[in-house]
Amino acid sequence: MVGSQTRAWHFPAVVAFTFACAWFVFAVGERPPGVTYFDVAVHEAGHVAFAPLGTFVMLLMGNVTQVGFPLLLAAFQLMRRRDLVTGATLLAWAGEACGDSANYIADAVRSRYLLLGGSEGDWARLFGPQHLDRLDLAIPVSNAVRITAVGLMLTAIAVAVYGFVMYVAQRPAAIDDSWANRSGRVSAEPSRTGSYRVPWQSEPPVGIRPRRSASAS
Repeated sequence: MVGSQTRAWHFPAVVAFTFACAWFVFAVGERPPGVTYFDVAVHEAGHVAFAPLGTFVMLLMGNVTQVGFPLLLAAFQLMRRRDLVTGATLLAWAGEACGDSANYIADAVRSRYLLLGGSEGDWARLFGPQHLDRLDLAIPVSNAVRITAVGLMLTAIAVAVYGFVMYVAQRPAAIDDSWANRSGRVSAEPSRTGSYRVPWQSEPPVGIRPRRSASAS
């Protein structure tokens, strides 16, 4: 689960990225610099992909896609590739996207966000008289989404901490293997032919073929 390309500083970097996302989303109320472009691209792609299903679904799936896309990528990295660093980073991104969605949902009441093209916000239209006509739901839904965002970010930190512990735990074994290779000690790893080899051999030496006896001729 901790690859050979992973370094110890990768895990604290993921934790720092998660805290930065949380600070921007919850304290500043804006997307982190750089992440904004990914959020907007995925959000708008969700609108376009689900537009044939009607206006209500199209409006809803902007933020659903914004959160779901990095969350699906995180699940793939963690469950299929066992990549803790990439998986934790994607979980932090999903948490940031979720927190940004919570801010957007809460904005349905006041519509203070400046949107592309100057149009009315997605959630103002969803909760407004055009669709649900329930603006009173904006704050409760926003709070629930915000709690989910916190859960995703805490999960990202937990995965990063677990990965760091695993990395430290694997270091003694890696040092022992390195010492064995330098000292020329015979490796316990079997080769493809089934016999044991020394560390610098990719295959065991080929044996001399026995001579045929006279009777064999």
